[in-house]
Amino acid sequence: MNAYCSLCQQSDFNMSPVDDDLHSAKAVIGRIAQALGTKSDAELAEKLGIGSKTTVSAWRTRNSVPYAECVRVSADCNASLDWLLLGMGTMRRDVEPGPSPAASRLDEDRMAQVIAGVLAWMESADVEAEPSIVGRLVIGTYRTITDMTPPPTGEADVADKVAAVLQNFAHLIGKRRG
Repeated sequence: MNAYCSLCQQSDFNMSPVDDDLHSAKAVIGRIAQALGTKSDAELAEKLGIGSKTTVSAWRTRNSVPYAECVRVSADCNASLDWLLLGMGTMRRDVEPGPSPAASRLDEDRMAQVIAGVLAWMESADVEAEPSIVGRLVIGTYRTITDMTPPPTGEADVADKVAAVLQNFAHLIGKRRG
């Protein structure tokens, strides 16, 4: 476990969103900072190992959600991807927000595979989209794959299913015009 994860491991919070738009880069970056216990962009950049605070500031300015950092913080700090990306539930994965059936809980590994698949597909298809659209794509793809019978198994099978599902969601995003 990385040293920057101490707050996430010690805390049992059910945090509220940091601003009204739960899917904005500002909100997601705020939740990353909360999970890592940082108070400034410089401190956040240092804990993430990304160089300088200007990178964090650029994410906010461009409204660019740092998905790879969310997955890393989730894996390293036991932080919930639902909470990091959507502002839903509790910060920690091992804290249940209340009674809920086990079947409805987020499969963190599958969500990480879906996020990676969505981002890879967008890059290969030269697709650019607003963070809220990317969030909807990830959520919709995750839900569709989770509901499949039989469910996909293994990374290759999940990747194939992600690609198939994304073809159905292609109308939600706009192609970048060159």
